[in-house]
Amino acid sequence: MTGGDGAISSTVPHYPSVGISGWICSGKTTAAAWFCARGFTVLSLAAPIKVLGEAARCQQWDYAEHWLRLLCSDEGDFSRAARAYSRLAGEYEEELASGVKPREFLQELGGVFREEVHPEVWVDFLLSQVAACEGPVVVDDLRCPTEAERMRAAGWRLLRLQVGNVEWLRRIGHCYPNMDMKRLQHYSEHALDDWEFDCVVDSSEWVGMARQLQRFLAADLVSNQY
Repeated sequence: MTGGDGAISSTVPHYPSVGISGWICSGKTTAAAWFCARGFTVLSLAAPIKVLGEAARCQQWDYAEHWLRLLCSDEGDFSRAARAYSRLAGEYEEELASGVKPREFLQELGGVFREEVHPEVWVDFLLSQVAACEGPVVVDDLRCPTEAERMRAAGWRLLRLQVGNVEWLRRIGHCYPNMDMKRLQHYSEHALDDWEFDCVVDSSEWVGMARQLQRFLAADLVSNQY
């Protein structure tokens, strides 16, 4: 049920958490804020990636080691993670020193850790954080099939945002005017293009997206009240 302001009542039992997928500038952060206003806690699969990126940018290696140990379940994983992290920090030294968001470094870090440390390293950490949250969670950066599978197995609902090409390119030009368009072909942008989501939402404009999210939410509220 919902309160008078449209927010989710705390009496709703077992409401599923939501994972949001979509290309860059498809509206994922805006959609997550919509869920947050209705009682969801916003978490991010990429949160530790961004922390490690900032540590590399500032050369805070002790802090990076602390996070690598949080992420890794044993010394073998930690050793592989430390080697990969050190290698990438060297390869992307120029980007890390540029003063702008090190997007290429972050994309590569996410993928390399999945390949060389553990395929579920990021989702394992995310799900460990969910246990400490009260109520449902929304994640706005779902990008990989293994992570989608884990979340679906845990009872999450998976949502895909799609935006028309003209509006999508307009948003990219506004938000990232200097972006190398080749980066838009990175695996992390397209790995879930053919995934079977629970719901696909047209996010080309805000009002229409909000209405679709409300219908998505209402359907799940009905299906979970038994």
